[in-house]
Amino acid sequence: DLTIRSGLSAYISFAFDKIVQNRTKIEPESVDLTGYDKIYIGSPVWGADIAPAIYEIIDNTDFKGKDVVVFTTFKKSGAERSLSILTNLIQLKGANVIKAFSISSEDLDEFMENTKIAVSKL
Repeated sequence: DLTIRSGLSAYISFAFDKIVQNRTKIEPESVDLTGYDKIYIGSPVWGADIAPAIYEIIDNTDFKGKDVVVFTTFKKSGAERSLSILTNLIQLKGANVIKAFSISSEDLDEFMENTKIAVSKL
């Protein structure tokens, strides 16, 4: 995501962008997945949604026929809705979602422990 997102002004800017459904510029704009059989794609939860950069990478990347593991990270809420959005978008791009999960990130230690647990179940 090439947009600077920090502080109160970024939060207000994000809220506006979300309401009017603005997109963001990313680099690289797409990823060639030709040489990969299994793809992992995740997003932080932003207002019960996925991050704008993740929308862009999904729109610009061919996932057809790929096995994909999707996940979201969250602090308080929105995990179920954002994970559903991410899963549906990936499936609409022709991928086979083989696993979907969310990881709580209330604090760093909890996040690290929850990540280890989630990865061990893959």
